[in-house]
Amino acid sequence: MNTSIPFPEKGRSQAEQAEYYHSIGKMPDWIYYQLNGKTAQENYNDFHRRQAERFHQQQEERRRKDTEKAALDDFEKKIEAQAEKAVEKALDDLLKDFGK
Repeated sequence: MNTSIPFPEKGRSQAEQAEYYHSIGKMPDWIYYQLNGKTAQENYNDFHRRQAERFHQQQEERRRKDTEKAALDDFEKKIEAQAEKAVEKALDDLLKDFGK
């Protein structure tokens, strides 16, 4: 099976080109690990490092979304409370006006 990159860009080695294509998502992991020139142990460590980075990014994204949602919920409750007070005040003022 030929796993070489057919037309590497000028000034880049095959390993650099493989790294580039893999970093932008245009090369599957299994091909990248055959072309990048690293040992199996280095590829294994790299794979687990990338997995851990993805996991931590996903957790951070979830935390950020949860924080934003909590802030929005708190803001919504404050707005509802202020609106309720404003409506009650307006109704009280109307009742006073009609009561005279």
